[in-house]
Amino acid sequence: MERHIRDIDRLVDDKLVAVDSGHAVNQSLKWLPLLALLVCSCRENKAEIIRQAKILGLSEVLALTVLESCSRFLPRKRPDPSMAADSFPSGHTAQAFLGAELLRQRMKGTSRLVGMGGYGVAIAMAALRLMNKKHWLTDVVAGAVLGAGCAKLATLLLDNHTYRQGQ
Repeated sequence: MERHIRDIDRLVDDKLVAVDSGHAVNQSLKWLPLLALLVCSCRENKAEIIRQAKILGLSEVLALTVLESCSRFLPRKRPDPSMAADSFPSGHTAQAFLGAELLRQRMKGTSRLVGMGGYGVAIAMAALRLMNKKHWLTDVVAGAVLGAGCAKLATLLLDNHTYRQGQ
């Protein structure tokens, strides 16, 4: 199974045209969904801003814990051999999808277009990580699942905890 996954990764990597989008573009896209979330939340009441901050904080802790564990215990070389062996999963992609999911949740009842726009940015981030030869396809897929999953899990955990406390 692992060999088949590596074959798929190499096949996709071979078909991509290498593009160097630059460090600034990668850093900007990684944080853009969260920036949009902050802008969209600035008119909320204090309780909702605190709720959003708690969900964001827990999401980040969950994602970083998994990312650090994977980098330490599942070292994987990147497509660019000059880089460190910490390819799996893609942290940039995880961060972008985490922000995209939180933005989607926040905008669900207001503007679905803005909410889904975060996913467009996150997909662009994932594509650039592939085209910049920073990650394999499975790295960005795992990063996407990790980021969105941590955002969903944090929301579920905190909302369930608040409900049980009757607040």
